[in-house]
Amino acid sequence: MSESLLTREISIVRKYSASPESIFGFLKDPLKVASWWGPDQFVADEVDVEPRIGGNYSLTMTGMGFSQRIIGAIVEFEEAKYLAVENRVEYEGSTILRSYFRITIEQDGDGTELTLKARATVVNEQMMAALQGMYAGWNQAMQRLDDCLFERIERTLVVLGGVASPVAEVFKYWSEPERLSQWWRPMGFRIGRGGEIAVTSPDDTLLVNQISFLEIDPPLRLGFRYGYNDVEDLGFNILVLLDEMGSQTVVSVRFVFDTVADYISTLSKFDVKKGAEGSLDRLRASISG
Repeated sequence: MSESLLTREISIVRKYSASPESIFGFLKDPLKVASWWGPDQFVADEVDVEPRIGGNYSLTMTGMGFSQRIIGAIVEFEEAKYLAVENRVEYEGSTILRSYFRITIEQDGDGTELTLKARATVVNEQMMAALQGMYAGWNQAMQRLDDCLFERIERTLVVLGGVASPVAEVFKYWSEPERLSQWWRPMGFRIGRGGEIAVTSPDDTLLVNQISFLEIDPPLRLGFRYGYNDVEDLGFNILVLLDEMGSQTVVSVRFVFDTVADYISTLSKFDVKKGAEGSLDRLRASISG
């Protein structure tokens, strides 16, 4: 396989309602780097950052049953403006991937625009999945950075899944109410009236889902407020990220509760994760027909 097929480059632009200085703090402070670095369901620790050209930028990333060490050095640095790192990824003592990323941040009105450019080269063909998941991983990390900036991280539950269908098709099943009603409901609940987003609980209580879209960026992202039966304080926000990974779509569903107390209370009463995973199973079945 040629070198070009073993290398991938990506670019992500995100806007944050925060100052360049506050965002840059999350790029150079080891404790803050650990709070957001990596894809969903991964944890970063043993972070070593020396904010200067030639300084270390290394960490251990653990998740999904394995751990890998990222050993890097800062090659470009200017406070509150940009940071570039070259690194290698080691697994069980062997280098499996070499990569480079550059993050630039610029004032944009009352907020900040962040541009990420990243390149990765796998050492052998067996690591091609790392390239396929590269965009999804960085996109999830950029959202985790946003969650940390605004202290949402501790009141957010993330459920991940894969759907063997193109992103545009999966987006339809999230954004069109008549499709959403086919599969989005807790375990043990039945679909209610026609195509309306309504379900009936096992004890025959009718719950009408109140959905108000907060953001729509087709076909990669949408967010909505989700509640029941016109009860204003009974609800939460849901943010959905959709990313291509080879022939699949990676679905990241983020349940964002209004307070940490709401997060704890709801999860103590309901298995939200299991319910969401069941819904994603029905999504796969609905798309496959």
